[in-house]
Amino acid sequence: MSYIKNTCAGDEIIINRFKFTKWEYANPIKLIFFPITWFRRWMWEIGVTDRRFVIKHGFIARKTGEIRLDAVEGITVKQGILGRIFRVGTLSLTGRGNAEVSVPRLANILAVKRAVEDARHNTKLSIKK
Repeated sequence: MSYIKNTCAGDEIIINRFKFTKWEYANPIKLIFFPITWFRRWMWEIGVTDRRFVIKHGFIARKTGEIRLDAVEGITVKQGILGRIFRVGTLSLTGRGNAEVSVPRLANILAVKRAVEDARHNTKLSIKK
């Protein structure tokens, strides 16, 4: 079972999950070590619920990053020229205090940003009601 599903509160809903780009496998050196590259990518889990943005990586030891959507103060997308062409980039979310979550090499980076923004907007609407 996934980390995100295991850590959801009773009525929390998973809105979307995200993946890394497959362009990483186009690198000839990484293609030689395909099982290692695949395993490293498999250990990551990234998603948005109706309350928080969550990343998890690791197999035996686990490292997680979570930011509540109502605490997000900024969303930054970093893309180079090739990132713009292939819609790949790094997403960084900053929250209150020193909270920051950064995820490199995400596929469809603008769709990820849009999903986080939509979830933030819906969270703000539900709080006002």
